[in-house]
Amino acid sequence: MPHNFSFKVKGQARVHNDETGLYKYLLQYGLRYKISKRFDVAFYYRGAFRKEKDDHFHYRDKMLAEFSFDVPVFRFKIENRLRYQHGTKTYINSDKDLIPKQYIRDKFELNYDIKNCKVTPMVFCELFFPLNNNNPETIDEYRIGCEIKYKINGNQSFKTGFMYQNDQTVFPLSNLLFRFTYSFDIHEIGRASCRERV
Repeated sequence: MPHNFSFKVKGQARVHNDETGLYKYLLQYGLRYKISKRFDVAFYYRGAFRKEKDDHFHYRDKMLAEFSFDVPVFRFKIENRLRYQHGTKTYINSDKDLIPKQYIRDKFELNYDIKNCKVTPMVFCELFFPLNNNNPETIDEYRIGCEIKYKINGNQSFKTGFMYQNDQTVFPLSNLLFRFTYSFDIHEIGRASCRERV
């Protein structure tokens, strides 16, 4: 396997800003391929438990394929991620819930590099474009938010922050959510394997 592959694992919890508490927790893993210094493609599987209308957590999964690039501007970095999402769920409330949902998600992120600091602040905006006819709207969900990322070491990081989410796909949801994310990366898989064979 070429050295520009990496294996990524992410765990995340999302919490409402009111008495309802935990909203979703998930585990995501997959491969990322670095095309060049600024361009990446990646493929992930995500399993999540989300609190539904019956006030219980139900499993749902997603297959994700994405293309991303970044552009440095002084100490800022502008990132754009274009993601295809195919999702299914186990909580069935109507016939529409039996149909897998497909989206194109477009996320813009602005990071600021603080010199000699492991902390990186960022702001983001993400738009959801449905690909099937479950919802006639052009954009049926958007998110805006800000986060702080702490780099634990070369492979691990922790990120926390909040986002405003407006989701009209199943039932109107407009709320502020806090996110807590732990990420672990295994870089240069192919190069490490070559060293082991020598």
